[in-house]
Amino acid sequence: MFTILPHFGKSRETRRWRRGRAQRRWNPARLEVLEDRLALSGTSYYVAVSGNDHNNGMSPGHAFATIQQGLDKATKPGDVVYVEGGTYNEQLTLTSSGTSQNPITLTNYNGEHVVVNGSGLSDDTAIDIYSASFVSISGLEIENDQNGQGQDAEGVTIEGNASHVTLSDDVIQDVKGQGAYGIFVNGTIDTKGTLSNLNITGNQVSGIESNDSGGAGTYGIYLYDPTNGTPNITGASVTANQVYNLNAGNANDDCSGLRVEGAASNVTLANNVIYEVNGYVPAKKGKNIPAPEAMGITIYGTSTTAVSKLTITQNQIFNCNLGESEALTLNGNIDGFQVTNNLVRDVTNIGIDCIGGDTSINSKGIPARNGTVSGNTVYNAHSSYGGGYAAGIYVDGGQNIVLTDNITHDNDIGLEVGAENRGVTASGITVSDNLIYHNAKAGLAFGGYQASVGRVSNCYFVNNTVYGNDTLGVGDGQLWIQDASNCVVANNIFDAVGNEVLIASYPDVTNTNIQLGYNLYYTPLGANDASAFTWNNNSYSSFTAYQHGSHQDAHSLFASPKFVNTANANFALAAGSPALGAGTSKSLWYAPQNFNGQTRPLPPNLGAY
Repeated sequence: MFTILPHFGKSRETRRWRRGRAQRRWNPARLEVLEDRLALSGTSYYVAVSGNDHNNGMSPGHAFATIQQGLDKATKPGDVVYVEGGTYNEQLTLTSSGTSQNPITLTNYNGEHVVVNGSGLSDDTAIDIYSASFVSISGLEIENDQNGQGQDAEGVTIEGNASHVTLSDDVIQDVKGQGAYGIFVNGTIDTKGTLSNLNITGNQVSGIESNDSGGAGTYGIYLYDPTNGTPNITGASVTANQVYNLNAGNANDDCSGLRVEGAASNVTLANNVIYEVNGYVPAKKGKNIPAPEAMGITIYGTSTTAVSKLTITQNQIFNCNLGESEALTLNGNIDGFQVTNNLVRDVTNIGIDCIGGDTSINSKGIPARNGTVSGNTVYNAHSSYGGGYAAGIYVDGGQNIVLTDNITHDNDIGLEVGAENRGVTASGITVSDNLIYHNAKAGLAFGGYQASVGRVSNCYFVNNTVYGNDTLGVGDGQLWIQDASNCVVANNIFDAVGNEVLIASYPDVTNTNIQLGYNLYYTPLGANDASAFTWNNNSYSSFTAYQHGSHQDAHSLFASPKFVNTANANFALAAGSPALGAGTSKSLWYAPQNFNGQTRPLPPNLGAY
């Protein structure tokens, strides 16, 4: 268990000695500081399973029997409720507020193991923080199994008009009900209230499971604000939590490790570890039973007000049964985001996805937009449906997004920009300085996959290193282009290693104004390999024939790039590489910085380095 005990500082007086006596010099600011320090001691209340609610609770020997009695007494800033070890079958409500210097605190006593078990009781939530600010709960184990009670189950709920709430080092587990929520930040109770400066850190959330046939869902940590106006959730930090063993109880249920839904701003999800998030898997699978749906991190912009100022960084997501969903997804009205330095691995569908045009999430199909996806590593993302085309990183109808400095390997597809929804265009996407290697079917892919869906337009694919993809030999190659227009592919390296296909361009609709140039291509089978280049459904007998027939890549090279050490995935360029200084510095056709964050000398090298 985790323990946070208050630290009480000693107040000191400043003394000046004059004419043999001390003179105290006071001012209003010092009085205010002194008052804060005095209030910091507050009142300590104690709770024990052997206690009695008729006691005064002022010492361990005169402890209350119930935690709620302690919370009812702890109404002043600086008050602390210490709970001795044991199991308390209670559902708690905290409604009093502290101050910035003197929060109201609920914690375990002396590091002892405290269990708050709300199972079988009348309310949905084990601990409800209702319109309380400057409060802290730490060091508790919280359980709430309402399975069979015909109601939702929540471990901890924050709702109403609340700010500066800290949940730290708690264990929330075995939460089961129609809908099941480990930690629920609920913006529906007071639509004019605010939920701000929330700090959810260092908690362990597990064993969350729904049993509802209506799709109420299973959520580890859920921030929900349905407001169509100024967001209620205006500041939340969800950091260093461990979320695992989440299971949807029905095929209609969503299942998310961390979810932000509706409208919110200034939300940070950082350093969380999320695994074993599983969609519903029936004992016997039939033709009409949908695949499981689950996500590690879900951002749903369902409101007319955008999710904004969103940061998702340094999280880990792995070993999740996603079905047809994604490990980390941004879908709908999301405007302004940073997805950086996350690790996604060993998942059963797409790794990271930025989506637009999905009217099931946002009725107007508003896209995720104006964001950056950088420094992430994604591997072993493989889909078992639809022929298996899970991309490590995917933009599906998103707009104005930069994908840079990512590593994506050993997935179905390395990195893809597409648009699956009819009438939707993925546009303004820049893909630069990524390392894309050893993916099963294709390396870098872009375009709508058929004429009846959306298209890709006005995108730049520059300075990427694409190596040894299409390991299954399906023919989608290193660069796979489908229905697209007004796109640039420049300053990249495409090395097919032992496979034949370098470019596979099979659009249903003739591509317009696609410009390829200043790239380097290589396959050990040589420049005269008749399988290496297909452009707009036309195959060419050699690299030269492709250049002449397609009117593409006039300034490109066919040569070995001479990487430093491909066995160790070191794709830096060795001395004498033909890719050194072989690029163009035409505006937007190159990335000003390389994969290592260094400014590129001009003319630029080809590839990510």
